[in-house]
Amino acid sequence: MKELRNQLILVVVAAIGSLLLIQYLRILKPAQARAVRAACNGMRPSAVNEAFGQMTPELEAVDFTLEDASGNAVTLSEYRGKIVIVNFWASWCSVCRSEKPSLENFQDDNADDDVVVLAVASDKDWAPVRRAMMGFEVATAEEILRRPETYGIRNPEKLGGTGQQVVVARIDRGRAAAKGGLRRLDRIVSLNGVPVESPDQLDVALRTAKNSMAIQVNRNGVIKTINLSNSEKLRVLIDPPSDDGNLGAIAKTYGITAVPESFVVDRSGKIRHYFINKRNWAGDVAATCMQDLIDG
Repeated sequence: MKELRNQLILVVVAAIGSLLLIQYLRILKPAQARAVRAACNGMRPSAVNEAFGQMTPELEAVDFTLEDASGNAVTLSEYRGKIVIVNFWASWCSVCRSEKPSLENFQDDNADDDVVVLAVASDKDWAPVRRAMMGFEVATAEEILRRPETYGIRNPEKLGGTGQQVVVARIDRGRAAAKGGLRRLDRIVSLNGVPVESPDQLDVALRTAKNSMAIQVNRNGVIKTINLSNSEKLRVLIDPPSDDGNLGAIAKTYGITAVPESFVVDRSGKIRHYFINKRNWAGDVAATCMQDLIDG
């Protein structure tokens, strides 16, 4: 009798536990949905786009094919079944460059969840794109001496170069160039053994440099070698402008009027979010907003 009573107690406890679990899940799911909506609203998505008009949930992403740095053709629709952030940017855009580290962090954090970032650069050539992804910008000594305030140079007389000699004008914090020890006002002498005395020579050297660079610089009369390695975390594609403007043909197809702008494309190829200007992709808000798409 006692054994039967114990079994009945266990059955009752299990039943109550199941009911409580069901009730908890009923409460949890709407709460999670509210958290996702709040997070996505916190990222301030735009409701209207220049090309697409009203951004409805059933809007299909326009397919495109562009080349990566190795000359491989990359097509958006190849990533069906994955979450894709299509980030339109350009090497000449300082705001775009400042957004890249958080996009890289987001890609790293979600690499196992079928998340891909396609960084589509509105540039005519790969050389400035490679420089931007590594985190440095150059100008000729002549340009810096003519407009030192543009480059934030307070003491142009300390510039270690003249004429068309290439000088490092800017370093992005936290990027490969800064971590490798490259400094502003370093005069570039050679790149991977190729002499550099002008922007054209630097661009030629960069075309063959791929993602590894040994940059020899003249720093206050002392020759130093800076080794930079950029394991490309984002899939960078080039979208050359088809006219005299600054924006690429695909960027214009997507209604881009200024960079950076980003589209979040779900696993079925539909645009779920559209963001004008940069966002902090490494924060908790972005993680919560994207989690619903990742889990789906």
